[in-house]
Parts: sequence; C-alpha cells; structure tokens
Amino acid sequence: MDVSTMLKEKIAGLGDNVYALRDDSAVAALPAEAALSDFQGLLLGAPRRVDLARNPEFAALLLAGRTPSRSARVPWHLNAVLVAVDIDRGAVFAGPAFPIDASKSPEPPEPAPAPAPAPSVVMPAVPGIPPPPEGSDAGTAWLDVQRLLRLPRQNSRLALRALYFDQFSNAAVVARVVNSTPLAQLPAADARALVARLRAAGQSTHKLPAYRRHESTPTLSAAGAAFTIGRSGSSVPLHAALRIELFAPMIVRQDAASRADKDLPLPAAVVRATVLVVRKDHNNPYLFPIEIPVWAEHELVPGKLIDAAFSVDLATLLPAAVLKSAAQVYVLAGRHLGGPVALTP
Repeated sequence: MDVSTMLKEKIAGLGDNVYALRDDSAVAALPAEAALSDFQGLLLGAPRRVDLARNPEFAALLLAGRTPSRSARVPWHLNAVLVAVDIDRGAVFAGPAFPIDASKSPEPPEPAPAPAPAPSVVMPAVPGIPPPPEGSDAGTAWLDVQRLLRLPRQNSRLALRALYFDQFSNAAVVARVVNSTPLAQLPAADARALVARLRAAGQSTHKLPAYRRHESTPTLSAAGAAFTIGRSGSSVPLHAALRIELFAPMIVRQDAASRADKDLPLPAAVVRATVLVVRKDHNNPYLFPIEIPVWAEHELVPGKLIDAAFSVDLATLLPAAVLKSAAQVYVLAGRHLGGPVALTP
C-alpha cells in the first residue's frame, strides 16, 4: 500500500464527530506520518452526513504535503482553492481555501513568517514518531466549508475537493440533509427554455459552443471526464467528453405540451458540467457552467450511465490576460474531475 492510500484510508476512517468537534487530537499524527513518508499532494476528509436542520456549518480536513521548492514556486495561501460539486444538480461552488482577508479566513496551520509567501506548518510532537527530516513540509487545516462557499440550504450530495493550482485532492462526498423530500426531476419548462437558448445561439456566426463529439474529443472507457485543449489562430477550443451517472434532477419531466410539440422536441435529460480555470497566484477561479442536452429514444432512469460531449472556445470566455498567463483548466461533472490541463500561451 502506498503512502497516499494509507493516509487516505486513515482520513476516511475518521468519524463524523471528529469533524463536528474539530478534534485536533484525532488527526495530530497525520502531518508527521505524511512528512516522514515524503508524501506530496493533497488529501481531503469530510463528514459523511450533515443535518442542516440542526447546524448548517461543517468542517473539512485538508492534509497537504509539499516541498520547500514547491511552496516557493506556488505559494500555498495564494493558490489553494476549495471546490464543491452538487452531484445531483451539477452546480459548482468554489473559492479560496484561505481567503486573503485574515479577519474572514479560517486559522491557517501556522502564521506566515514574513516575508515568506508560503508558511510551513509546525507539526505537533507525537510520541514514538521521530521528528521529520529537515525540509519536509506537511500539515493539516480545518476548512469551514459553509462559510467559505456559502452553500444553499437544500438536500444535496456534495463532492468536495481541494485544488492547489495543478494538483488536486480526492473527492470527499458529503450528504447534506434538510428533510426527507426526494429530489424532483427537471421541469419541462426549464428544458424548453434551454432548447430555445441553444437554437438562438446556433443562429450566430460562432461555431462554438457545440454539444456533440469532435474529432479531438477524448474517448472514455469508464465513468469520468476528459478533455483536450488546442490552439487555432485566436481560438482556444476545448473538447470534452463525459460519462456520468444520471440522477433525478438531470432527467426532464415531460409534460403534455412537450409531447405534443413536434417542432420543439425536448431532450430526455440535461447534463451539467463546469469548466474551472485557475490562474497562478489567484485563488478565485473562473467558473463556466455548461448545460448539455441529451436526446434519447427511450425513457431514461436514475442510475444509468450516460455519455455527453461539449466544445467551447476558451478565448470567448476568458480575459486575454488569463489566456497569456500560467493557468490550469479543469472540467467538473458530478463526482468526476477532468484535468488539469495547462493553458499554455
């Protein structure tokens, strides 16, 4: 078992009460174990269930390991991002894991020693574990998810991840519960409005966005998300493939009007994905939600894997300065993450 898997299993084994209490004693050994094993990367843990009727606040635990040279090249507090994806609805929420405004940020693992841009974490002494070799850098931090992302109060399953420019953590899945009401299917009126918007956009002179496979679209053999980025003159086309599980809010609830309207047929489902772009040393990412209509000859049911594809031109979405800078691109859909791919000028 490699060190990342071992640490991931230890974090996965933490009970929900550890997160509720932010129990430092339960996670005190993790930084030393990570540093001694030369772990480099991100691992995220979170409670399995949050009762919003009792308390909407909840914490996630971030374990980070990095070298001093990595910290110097990619300052931690300027590049750490927290992301939550609503698995059923497809909505994405993202923001700085450590906001720059210290009066509104969670406590960092250790105060930043001026003028160093990326503070090292002081690891607590753990009986039986010798101190790590000089130069190792690992630590944990509690992240106040609700305060950082301002999540809506509704039944939802979230896939939480931490991003650190071109690195990302595992997905920690959290069920947030308000009541026992099941999630509803997508109203026909919403799907009708989407089709009307796409028809209007299709009458423009732009070839993108498009919602079909392109010769540069990757092929997926399993559930997931993948994409390519190219350069063609002033265009920066992104071609993405998705294979994700269908859930009720994606399936269109057909009504009598939609069945009778042969001129404006409705899709059987609407799959949602988000293109996320992080610029180096800027921890407020760019988010571009994508709605992809999926037509089918038979009724779709929750739990089925479905394929979708889309293409967008990043040159029409991003400021020119970002297109010329060091940036990383991700595609998020449900539990799945594609990328990162460098946005190379």
